[in-house]
Amino acid sequence: MKILVIGHGRFAEGVKSAAQIIVGDLSEVTFMNTYVDDIDFHVELDKYFSNNTNILVLTDLFGGSVNQAIMQYITKENIEIITGVNIPLVLEILLSNITGKNLDIREIVSNAKEQIMFVNDVLENSNNDEGEFI
Repeated sequence: MKILVIGHGRFAEGVKSAAQIIVGDLSEVTFMNTYVDDIDFHVELDKYFSNNTNILVLTDLFGGSVNQAIMQYITKENIEIITGVNIPLVLEILLSNITGKNLDIREIVSNAKEQIMFVNDVLENSNNDEGEFI
């Protein structure tokens, strides 16, 4: 499965930077920045989707212009889109792809949602009577 990470500004570049530290080689993944130069990303998308099939697309914002542009390709065979991505989601997908583990996209999305938390509450609920973190 091909993976495309795309978002506003240098979002994709930032995801790549973080993921590369943990995963290493990301040569099989395409990272596409938008609105940072004079290149029309719609043209780049047309090229990408005309040359690839079986693609998992990861975007930053559901209602954003980038995700809206991607949605026109969802009718193409074997295109799946996840939006609102975070680093835990990206890492789980990349590590599953490397190990050959079948992707359960719904489970991966659920796991990624669990990584979003208000740490103050977590710490408050995780301290023992002496105020020590357990």
